[in-house]
Amino acid sequence: MNPQIAEIAKKHREWTNIVRSFGCKTEAEDIVQEMYLRLDKYIKPDQKITSSFVWITLRNIYFDFLKKEPSTFELDKTVSDAISQAESIIAYGELN
Repeated sequence: MNPQIAEIAKKHREWTNIVRSFGCKTEAEDIVQEMYLRLDKYIKPDQKITSSFVWITLRNIYFDFLKKEPSTFELDKTVSDAISQAESIIAYGELN
């Protein structure tokens, strides 16, 4: 294993919190584990790994995860009402 990965793993809780901030609460640990695997696979031993590089890697793995998951979500009632109101305003504007 790349020694830099062991150094990055010291911030494991921080990485999982970042993934949770993306909105991925339940799969955060899995995404961070995948990040470790990818870094170990693709990073050369003499290559420096920065926090921003780790963040981007986590983001990309999260996007990959979203592509695989079926998109099911419910709109908040406030958001749903705002959309309905906006549609009504647009329709009214088209009639006049």
